[in-house]
Amino acid sequence: ARHQDATSAWPSLVAGRLDAEYHNISWSGSGVIWNAEGGCTADVPFHDLFPRLLGSLPGAGSIESTDWQPDAVVVYLGGNDWWSLHKKSDEALIEAFQAFLARVRTARPQAWICVLLPSASCVGACIGSLEEQASFAADMTRCWTAASSRLSDPLLCLELVSPQPPCSLNVAEDWGQMGHWSVQGNAKWASAVAPLLAARLGWGS
Repeated sequence: ARHQDATSAWPSLVAGRLDAEYHNISWSGSGVIWNAEGGCTADVPFHDLFPRLLGSLPGAGSIESTDWQPDAVVVYLGGNDWWSLHKKSDEALIEAFQAFLARVRTARPQAWICVLLPSASCVGACIGSLEEQASFAADMTRCWTAASSRLSDPLLCLELVSPQPPCSLNVAEDWGQMGHWSVQGNAKWASAVAPLLAARLGWGS
């Protein structure tokens, strides 16, 4: 638990800035369609984990059967898929993103679906250089944009997240364990996400 405190991760920090209730649905190493090459404890991809009431118990029920509706579902996914993309195809990932967005819409018909896109300047988890980050950002933008364009959904948006200052490989304090952001790194990302969501939802700044 020392290095896995979700209350110090960006979803919690964003919720705190917006004074909002939040549910964090995540699984380390899980991709929308391809889990991390280095290993993932889940035996299925995130597309199948997302609706579970308890991630490790597939028979425990589904969020798709509940009436509760959030104001927004915020999606930041694709990083684990990305490591397999060069061996697969854009189309396979685009189709997976499209199917996932459709599943979210089925589960949450009244909510905004806000897909967060990485910028070329803010280095993400396990990325080793700015050049690699630029490639990652371009691939995610291309695939999520293509997926969203195939859906006629007026409550679906893409938001480019570009913190200033960005998370940097040259700032040791931005990094925690296993190539992931520290609390400081998460706070930088949250500082850029919160105003984007506030503007989109009409909650003010």
